[in-house]
This record gives sequence, C-alpha cells and structure tokens, in this order.
Amino acid sequence: MLVKEISVAKTRKSYFSVLVVELEINDKNISWAQKLKGAVDETLRRKNDIAYQIGSKVAVILPDTDKHNAVTVLARIKERINGIMPEPHPKIKDTVVIYPSEAKDENDILNKICTDKQ
Repeated sequence: MLVKEISVAKTRKSYFSVLVVELEINDKNISWAQKLKGAVDETLRRKNDIAYQIGSKVAVILPDTDKHNAVTVLARIKERINGIMPEPHPKIKDTVVIYPSEAKDENDILNKICTDKQ
C-alpha cells in the first residue's frame, strides 16, 4: 500500500498523509477492531481515502492531504469513534505522518506509525 502511494506522490510531485488510530482498551478482540474500522470508513469522504485494518489498529492513507487537513480528518474520526463507544470512552492512540516532509520512504513511515508515542 505505501509503496504505491509513494510512487504516485513522486510521479505527481505531491504528498500524502498516513493516520493510525487504535483504541486503548484491555479487550482487544476483533469485534472492537472491526467497529473501529467501520467508524473510520464512515468518516472518510473522498473515494481515494483508504482505511486498512492492521490487527487492533486502523491505518488510513489520505492522498494529497497536508498535516492540517490530516489532523482535521483525525478529529472527525475521533468524534465518530466516541459516538459509538460506550462511556467512559477509551483513550484513542493516534499517529499522523506526512510523506515526504516527515518521512522519506516506506520504512521511515512504518517506523513512525509503529512507534508507541502516546
């Protein structure tokens, strides 16, 4: 997925954002992960915005999206997740990485999105 996006961005001299969201809950069963993926899918507005479920995390690729707009999308995702999760809402761990300004290649992106910072 990232190799293709990097290739497209290089060809277009463009950029993209990668968001990763994960619920910080003790019960990391597949149904919560599927609910998270569903909430993310419902939030995305452009046909080229794609969400991938990776275990208990959901990664989203947002073509032609800068940091400001990626953070806006992330805020919408968090609002949607909180709307479907029971009280008290679980903490949502998130990461946003922009190619090429914050990551130079696929490995760099993966290192940044797989690092637990929060």
